[in-house]
Amino acid sequence: MRRLALHLLIGIIVLFLPKPIFAAAYTAADCVGQVAGDGTCVFTTSTGGTTNQTLQGVNGLAVDNTNNRLFVADRANNRILMFNINADGTIPNRVADAVLGQADFTSAGSGTTAATLFSPGGLAYDSTNNRLYVADTNNNRVLVYDVASITDGENAANVLGQANFTLGGFGTTIATMRTPGSVAYASDRLYVADAGNSRILVFNVATITDGEDAANVLGQADFTSSAGATTQAGLSGANGVALDTTNSRLFVADGGNSRLVVYDVAAITNGENAANVLGQ
Repeated sequence: MRRLALHLLIGIIVLFLPKPIFAAAYTAADCVGQVAGDGTCVFTTSTGGTTNQTLQGVNGLAVDNTNNRLFVADRANNRILMFNINADGTIPNRVADAVLGQADFTSAGSGTTAATLFSPGGLAYDSTNNRLYVADTNNNRVLVYDVASITDGENAANVLGQANFTLGGFGTTIATMRTPGSVAYASDRLYVADAGNSRILVFNVATITDGEDAANVLGQADFTSSAGATTQAGLSGANGVALDTTNSRLFVADGGNSRLVVYDVAAITNGENAANVLGQ
């Protein structure tokens, strides 16, 4: 009888709980990359392509709320697509309006020049200076584009992680990277998740010089160390970064340690301890 009473009680509680708790998961309102012949979004297909309406291996995005633009890192096509969006965030036609990393919308080759990319990852947008930062992962660099206006296939304005636009090797120094996967920007600082070196590089980008030295490092005690570690100050294969500018916090996806660590970046000391950890 007690068990029956308990089941009845649970049933009554479930019956009268607020309905939103049991509501279906939210559904997407729109999409880019999967489009029907009439231009409408299709949520039930996943085929990649290389056109001005298709994507292949999406890896990062950035939103320009000032000029109403969406930038998408189309990784497998070695390019960045730019879509104009409406002021309310809706997408007018799902057709890309510009491309970076390729001369046109039907090319997908990789390269190591000022105008080409090799498996681009995370993106960050600087609305003050109209700059787009691109983690050009397999070229072991970050490219900086002037996107005040965009010409298809335009050259990047600057490069970080390499001394010039034709170098693509990796390194563990104050000025080099190894498979950077993500970037975040705020207040003249660029944060680069230097995954292969298990660290975050912080660059002062008030002005930018090609191949400039990083200003600070997190996850390692110095700029020449790269071993992964499971400590309050260490990282292992850090592959994502996001900023909370209101509270001066940097969130780092510490992939190799299966955790998220949070740094206080109001001021930064090389190799400083994380303030908090999530996931462990």
